[in-house]
Amino acid sequence: MIKQLPHTWLKRIRKILSSRRNENLDIAGKMAEISASIESAMAAVEPEFLNLGQIFQTIYKETVTLTDRVLKSDEIASGKDGNVNIKSVGDFARASSDKLNACKNDIQESITLLDSGKTHLEKLARMCGQTDKIALLLNVISFNIAVESHRSQEAKAMFMVFVEEVRSLSQKISSTSQNLYNDSEQTRANQIHSRNGLVKHFESLSKLADDVESIVRKAVEKAEQIMNASLQSLEKAGKCSRDISAQVSDIVIAIQFHDIVRQQLEHVIMGLKDVETLLRSGNSKPEESPGSDHAAGKAFLTLKLQKAQIGASVSEIDNAYRKILHAFEHIELTVSELVSSVSFAVPETNDTNSSSENPFSVVISSLEKLNQLIGEAYGLNRQVETIAKDVSASSSALLGYVDSVRNISLELQRKALNAIIKAAHLGEMGGALEVLAQEVTTTSNESDEFAEKVAEIISIIVDQANLLKKDSAENDGAMAREQTDWNMSLDQGIRDISASFQAFIENSSMATDMARHLEHTILEAKSSLFFMSDFKEKLDGHFRQCEDALDAILQSYGANEKTLAGDMGDASRRYTMESERLLHQNVLYLSTETSLPENTTEAMDDIEKDAGQKRDNDKPQPDTEGPAKVSPPDASLEDADGPEEQDAPKEKKQDDEFDDNIELF
Repeated sequence: MIKQLPHTWLKRIRKILSSRRNENLDIAGKMAEISASIESAMAAVEPEFLNLGQIFQTIYKETVTLTDRVLKSDEIASGKDGNVNIKSVGDFARASSDKLNACKNDIQESITLLDSGKTHLEKLARMCGQTDKIALLLNVISFNIAVESHRSQEAKAMFMVFVEEVRSLSQKISSTSQNLYNDSEQTRANQIHSRNGLVKHFESLSKLADDVESIVRKAVEKAEQIMNASLQSLEKAGKCSRDISAQVSDIVIAIQFHDIVRQQLEHVIMGLKDVETLLRSGNSKPEESPGSDHAAGKAFLTLKLQKAQIGASVSEIDNAYRKILHAFEHIELTVSELVSSVSFAVPETNDTNSSSENPFSVVISSLEKLNQLIGEAYGLNRQVETIAKDVSASSSALLGYVDSVRNISLELQRKALNAIIKAAHLGEMGGALEVLAQEVTTTSNESDEFAEKVAEIISIIVDQANLLKKDSAENDGAMAREQTDWNMSLDQGIRDISASFQAFIENSSMATDMARHLEHTILEAKSSLFFMSDFKEKLDGHFRQCEDALDAILQSYGANEKTLAGDMGDASRRYTMESERLLHQNVLYLSTETSLPENTTEAMDDIEKDAGQKRDNDKPQPDTEGPAKVSPPDASLEDADGPEEQDAPKEKKQDDEFDDNIELF
């Protein structure tokens, strides 16, 4: 066929091919320059990335240490470290105040019980007047029986002894009643005297306690205000330090794009060298028509793919750089807030012993005064026990009179029963005597009721006295041990508060120094980020150079992309990341006329979502050329990925996507 062409046509073809070879050699030279420049740029930024990683490792370590320091201050203040809770110094002071108030309440209850016992003793004294009426009634009855029994000798013989016995029991009731009255009045007088002395001491103690509690309350309020403000600042500082740690972690993850970009660019360099080789050893022959050079077509498609990979790397760097800058802006604000919060957490007054203006020293001195008052309150409680023992003993002694009245009542009933029987023997003559004997029984019942009422009142008095005193001498020792234990606890608490507050000051001051040092380290780290922007600009320039080279190839062959694009051979086998393989597929499909397979489109979307690499419209895209509709890939793509991948089960696809996410992060 070539032999039939005119000589002029052959001459023109040779000229075109010669010009094309020269252009290919020029482009091949540019490919060598680009690959060498990329290699040089990668070598230059590698130490920068390593240094940046070390800086962030330092920042992260300092942030974690600072967080621990802040948490330590919080533990000291809140008592989570097992020591006395500084923040609850008010609770400790209130516990002391509550202890004193409990002692005061016990004393007040004791006074109330003493007043109640005094009232019952007064009631008992008034009841003694009833026995006088009983004695008088018995005397009247015995007189009437004596008169009535003189009506006959038989009656006289029967009742004269009974009359004398009733008179004797009447006198015994009157005597018992008088003794009961005297003893109850004496008990009441003693109780009033003890009660008045107790009240006098109690009122003095209450006044002192009110004054000290007022001082404690004001000092505690001020101390708690300081500690609450400090804890709020520490909480804020802890949140800031955790926020910084999270931001630094995000930056560290973002910097991992370096490994992705490095692998991408290493493969780009290989691809550019393939383009250089193809362009230097093109298979153009005089008998081939323009635009049909197979090697040039393969070089064109290979270069187009490298341009897309460079664009993806530029986007990776740009996205990471923007993300890191944004994180640093947030970190700068957060670390400033952190320094302010930690500094504010340190109270201005940090000496718990030197200044009366220091609320903590006021609380401690007030606690010591409270402890003295608690000791006095324990002393009054012991005095109450002594009074209670006396009241209980004297009141219990009154029960002996009750037994006497009961015995008299029983004796009257027995004798009245005998009198009734005797009166029955007299027949009609004994009718009046029987009535009088019944009256003796009635009076006896009244005396028995009197005895029951007296016993009830005395039991109440004794029970109240038992409420005031302890059951045995062992409880006296228990109260002494309780007071000793409380004193030891309070003394230890005062020492613990002083030590914990001092530890809090020292720890918080260290946290402040660490926060300021961290702020300085972060500012230095931010100033070292500019190399990333320079690296991106260099790659962006190479991206444009690749675009120019692609245009030059098309112009040299006078063809369009569809007619020139050739196969890619096994280039995709060198990829180590799924994102590269998908980008490879995307470039190949965009050079044909069918749509991209649905599973490939979904995988591309998943990768973009998982990696957080959604490109903005104004950023370089993996490929900006080619028609919207493309045809199926050529045989080289099938060789690269294999038909089995297209028919793989859904589980295999999900596993690939998960592995791809691992690679990207």
